[in-house]
Order: sequence, then structure tokens, then C-alpha cells
Amino acid sequence: MKITKLIAGVLFLLCSTQTNAQISIGLKSGYTRAWQNYGDVVVPEDATTHIHGFHVTATTYLNINRHIEVGIEPGFIRRGAACFPGWNGGVNPNPIFPGDSKFILDYIELPLMAKFKIPIFTNKFEVSGRVGYGISMLTYAVSENETTGERSDIALGKSSILNRWDHGFYSSVGFGYNFKSSQIYIDSDFYVGLRNAERFNSSQNRGLNFNLGYTYTFKKST
Repeated sequence: MKITKLIAGVLFLLCSTQTNAQISIGLKSGYTRAWQNYGDVVVPEDATTHIHGFHVTATTYLNINRHIEVGIEPGFIRRGAACFPGWNGGVNPNPIFPGDSKFILDYIELPLMAKFKIPIFTNKFEVSGRVGYGISMLTYAVSENETTGERSDIALGKSSILNRWDHGFYSSVGFGYNFKSSQIYIDSDFYVGLRNAERFNSSQNRGLNFNLGYTYTFKKST
């Protein structure tokens, strides 16, 4: 995949940059509201179609100038979808969504990001935005009946009804407070998956994240 080659190139750039380059590393985590785009499929009226998830992400960014950085954000994220109440009054022949169900998908993701930042109030605060594109690999999947609480693991592999790989676009806005060599920040980001999670149905992943994060910047050597 072209995107994997691009991400590999950025990884090489970050690892081989001269010692006087300014690099920031960090960690963020938070809440994920995840759902899927079902296309033209009509879901029951007033049905809940999202699940509550979470994510943990590491960040590595290379400073280009005062306002632009590029980097990667590898992490773990829980996506999925739901339909509660389910189709046909809770009696659905679909083995993945048997009635009132939710669909839990755990991914490892690797987005390539560009960050745009604007310092304010004598550089103590920072407003930022990020855009990017990345790949995700499904590591675990389960369906859960909301009525009975019964859980069923979904097999992964060539014979699975699920696509193991996903890819899509990321966008974000954030606000941070700067210390001498570090920053604490909050941000919110949105994910738009381009591939169907289920092989034979419209089921593109969507996600809205709310994050609390911390970064440390290695200053340029003199």
C-alpha cells in the first residue's frame, strides 16, 4: 500500500534526523464515541447506533517551523457500532447483529499527521489543528446482545466476514498550555474510515475522540 510506504518514509525521517532537530514525543488518551456509516440501510427509528470506547495514543512530531509539524500517532482504539432496538422487533437473522446488539472492534492504528499551531498570549497557550491519513489493523472483534448480555467473539482471518484492515482520514482541533519544554493539552478529533468494516455490508467506521495529552520537546542543541 502506498500509504504504508509513506508512513515508513516518515518513520525513517524521524529516526535519522540530525541531532539539532526539534522533536516532540508524547502520550494522549480519552473517550471515543464510535459508530458506522450504514449507507442506504434504514435503521429502526430512534435506534442507538453508537458505542462508547476509548483510545491510547503515542505521538512523535518533527518541527518544521514555528507553525508546522509533521509526525505519527500510533495507538490502540476501540471502534464499533450498535443497533438498539434491533431490526424486526429485535429478531434479526443476521448472525453478527442478532437483534439488539452492539459490535465492538479493537484496532491498532498508525496515522501520518500534519499539525498547524498558533501560539497566543506570549506563547503560553497554543491553538492547533491536525489533519492526516492512516491505516488501522483489526486485532479483536465481538458482538454483544444488549438484551441478554451474551457475547460472541468474531473470528478474524481470510474466512471472516470482517475486513482486517481499515484506512481513512483524521482531523482535529486542540488547545494547549506550554511549560518550558513540555505541553499539556486537550483536543478533539474525528475519524472517517474509507473501507467497510464488514465485507458484504456498508459499514464504514466513524469516530469522535476527546483527548487529554502531554508532550515533551527536545530543544535544538546549540
